[in-house]
Amino acid sequence: MKRALTSLLCLFAALVMSAQETENLKKVNIDSLFNEALTSYDENRLEDAKDQLHQVVKVCVREKTRSDLDFESRVLLSHLEAQKGELDHALKWLLSINKRAVHHPECPYPDGWRNRLRQEMVQLHKVIEKEDNAKRTKIHRLTQFMVFLLVALCIIIYLYISKLRAYNHLERKAKEWAKKAEEGSEEERDLFASIKEYVESTQCYLNPEFKIGDLSTAVGTNRSYVSKTINENADNYNSFVNEYRVKEAIRLMTASPRVPLADICIASGFNNRKSFNTAFKQFTGLTPSEFRNNI
Repeated sequence: MKRALTSLLCLFAALVMSAQETENLKKVNIDSLFNEALTSYDENRLEDAKDQLHQVVKVCVREKTRSDLDFESRVLLSHLEAQKGELDHALKWLLSINKRAVHHPECPYPDGWRNRLRQEMVQLHKVIEKEDNAKRTKIHRLTQFMVFLLVALCIIIYLYISKLRAYNHLERKAKEWAKKAEEGSEEERDLFASIKEYVESTQCYLNPEFKIGDLSTAVGTNRSYVSKTINENADNYNSFVNEYRVKEAIRLMTASPRVPLADICIASGFNNRKSFNTAFKQFTGLTPSEFRNNI
């Protein structure tokens, strides 16, 4: 009987020692795995560190042991996700700490874990807020750029339409001249043709002092007849001559975009900027400056 009891006691002692050795082995394995994760983290092998920390958390939950390593692993996993820009995942890891504490009270976290968790949450929220501010700034700048493009496009369209309107106006004036010439008598048509031929061949309109009297003398008829012929085929003498001057100004601006408008004014036959601007806008619908900006 005594021998049987002694054998049972020995067997029980052996089982207890075996259990303790197994527990110690698990502890050593978890510590080793956690240390490997820290090494991987320090060496910037983040994916390896992530996998190793996952294993630590799984072992700690399954074996209901080493809550200190469980806590540290979850915090480090939160840091890893934050470094990758996965802020939602980082927040989930921190929230999982509180969830585990509620569901596994039999294996409590170390003292002070709530204060540590609160600090980690504050830091993560600062990172999230910074990220949100950066996104808002990026969206704001993108919106400003899109508004700038839209305004620029509107300006380009406006200038194009204005330029097209100016050329259409000149074309319409030319057609009106041609129509009036066709409606006059043959004698008037011949005289107006002679006037145009003289003006275009001599470019007398480039002389700001060239008057209708000079023109009548050049074509060999009286001033009144020349004036009447021009009035029936164009608006009046000034309008007739100024149209040639405006066309010359357009040619000069197109050929020499950097020549000052004051020089263009004199070179095209106008004697002052006011008459130049008035005539130019009358025939094109634009001021000389506006037209130049469209070139």
